[in-house]
Amino acid sequence: MMAVTASLLTPSLAWAEHHRYSVIFEVTVDAERHVAVAVSKVIDPATGSTDAVAVKVPDSYVEAARRKIAARADLKANAHFFTYSWFDPDLPDEMNLPG
Repeated sequence: MMAVTASLLTPSLAWAEHHRYSVIFEVTVDAERHVAVAVSKVIDPATGSTDAVAVKVPDSYVEAARRKIAARADLKANAHFFTYSWFDPDLPDEMNLPG
């Protein structure tokens, strides 16, 4: 039981040890529900500011966000909106997009 509990806690412990940024995505959905995603900006919530910071977001991370958004059942055609995810440059393969 102890090993199972420890393995369940490992991802959150890994996140606790790293600095997270918020990636703001601009999302456009066309009439055929094709999704385009672009990084609008990256912010550092620890600063208390919404000013952009110079953090490189890998293309693979943006593509993972696009795939996750495109899979949403509630996605409407001809939509334009912004959403965000947590991003840790030390864990670039960890996708943390809400919903």
